[in-house]
Amino acid sequence: MRPKLTHDSERERLRIVEIVTDAGSVVAFLPGHLRYLQQCGYDVYVISSPSRRLTEIAENCQVTAVPVDIPREISPLKDAFALFRLYRALRRIRPHLVAVGTPKASLLGMLAARLLGAPVRIYKVFGLRFETCRGFKRRLLEWAEIVTSACAQRVVSISPSMSSHYLKGGFCQPAKLYDKIVSSHGVNAQVFSPRRSSPQVAALRRELGIADDEQIIGFVGRMTRDKGIGDLRAAFRIVQQSLPRTRLLLIGQFEDGDPVASAVRAELESDPRVILTGAVRDTSPYYNLMDVFAFPSYREGLPNAPLEAACSEIPTVGFAATGTVDAVVHGETGWLVPVGDSAALAERLLHSLKHPQERMDQGRAGRQRALRDFLPEGVHAHFERVYRTLLNENGYEALPEATSAHAA
Repeated sequence: MRPKLTHDSERERLRIVEIVTDAGSVVAFLPGHLRYLQQCGYDVYVISSPSRRLTEIAENCQVTAVPVDIPREISPLKDAFALFRLYRALRRIRPHLVAVGTPKASLLGMLAARLLGAPVRIYKVFGLRFETCRGFKRRLLEWAEIVTSACAQRVVSISPSMSSHYLKGGFCQPAKLYDKIVSSHGVNAQVFSPRRSSPQVAALRRELGIADDEQIIGFVGRMTRDKGIGDLRAAFRIVQQSLPRTRLLLIGQFEDGDPVASAVRAELESDPRVILTGAVRDTSPYYNLMDVFAFPSYREGLPNAPLEAACSEIPTVGFAATGTVDAVVHGETGWLVPVGDSAALAERLLHSLKHPQERMDQGRAGRQRALRDFLPEGVHAHFERVYRTLLNENGYEALPEATSAHAA
C-alpha cells in the first residue's frame, strides 16, 4: 500500500516538480517515475522545453506539464532568461520538493529552486557531461556541477562508477551523495523480451531487407560523437573484412549538438551494409534482430540500452566507460574494452559473432541480472523513499491512506 503524503499542518497534497531540459529526456527517464509519484498521492508537475511529446506524457501520466524553454547548449543570455522563467514557474507552483536531472536543467532548476527557497531540493546525476570535454568548456561544466550540488540538499547518483567519479572530483561532500539507487528508471522486462521468432520480428527483418544468413551488430541511442559512432564505424570496417555477411543496424537520429564527424556520417549513409532507421517509437522488436549489441559510448550515468539488450537476451560489447561498467558485467553479460579502442571493439564483436553458444549464455545471464536488479518498480519505489525521507526531515509527514487508488 502506497502512502499519501500531506503537509501535517495544512493537510494539503504535497507538490513535487521534476525539471529536465527537453521532452526527449522526459520520454527517456520520467514516464514511469511520474506515474508512480502521482499514484502515491503527490501533485506532480514536470517542467521541460515545450513540445507535443511533453503534453502527451503529462496527459498519459496524469500530471501537470509546465513548458519552459530551456536551451540545451551554453548561451549566457538565453540561460538568464530561462532562469527567470523557471523561477517564475516555481513561484506559481510553490513546490515542496524540486528534483532536477540533465545538465542545463539541473543548474538552472537548482538555482531557481534555491532562490525560491523550496523546502527540498534534489539533484539527480544522470551523467557527467564534462568527462568528454577539454579546456575552458570542461572547467565551465565542472563549475556548473559544483554550483548545482551546492544548491541541492541531496545529490542522487544512479551508478557506483559515477558516484566514485563524482566524489573523486570533489563536486560534493560524501554525506550529501546518495548512491543506493542503480539506474534512472529501470527496464521493462515484459516490453523488452526475447522473441526472435515472433511474426512482428520476422516482418521487420523483411522490411529492412535483412537476409536469413546475415548477422547483425546493433546500436540504439543518440547518434553523436560522445556515443562513439565514429569508433563503431571503424570497428565495423574491421569486422566486415572477416565476416562480410555482417550488417550494422543503427537506431536513432543524428544530432546537431556534439555531431558525428561529417566524413563518418557520409560513410554510414552511403554504405549498403549499414541500416539507418532514424528515431523509432518502440525499439523493443529491433533488439531481436541483433546478434550482438555494440555500445561504444564515452560516458554514461547508467545506460538503459545495454539493459534493454540484456532483457532481450542480447550480449553487449562496449567501452569500459563510466556507467557502462555498471550496466555490463565483463565476461558474464558481454565484454568491455578500453574507451576509444576501436580495434579492441572489433576484436570482441568478432569473437561474439563467431561464438553463438557464448552469446546465448551471456544473453541469458544478462536477462537474469536485469530481472533481479533493474525492474522499474524497484527503481521508482526507491526514488520515492528518498523523496519521502527528505520531506519527512523537513516537516512533511507521511500519512497512510489505505485506498485502492494508491495501491501498488
